[in-house]
Amino acid sequence: MDDVKALFTEYLQNHLNFIEEKGYIVLKPKEFLGSENFAKVIAIVKGAKGEYVSAGKESHFRIPLETEGSKPTLAPLEELHRMVMDFKNHTEKEFEKIIKKIGDLKR
Repeated sequence: MDDVKALFTEYLQNHLNFIEEKGYIVLKPKEFLGSENFAKVIAIVKGAKGEYVSAGKESHFRIPLETEGSKPTLAPLEELHRMVMDFKNHTEKEFEKIIKKIGDLKR
């Protein structure tokens, strides 16, 4: 687990709970991360071959436990940039949907 924690800045570590669970290191935010910190976390998680699990209040990140002789590694900078941009585009689309729903409620 220390290898996974070491991938994150101290600031991000302080905003996440790290739990070993069913072959994964599960990272649960202690509070709302905001889009900038979320983007940083997801980039690191994906670079370590992990994923984000969207499950409402139980949403979390997870990174597979290392297999024999392997350690999490970061993806090349270009790959991280692509992942952050994908997340940004997804977030903007979701934000537009929310704004539209609010507008529909006002009618």
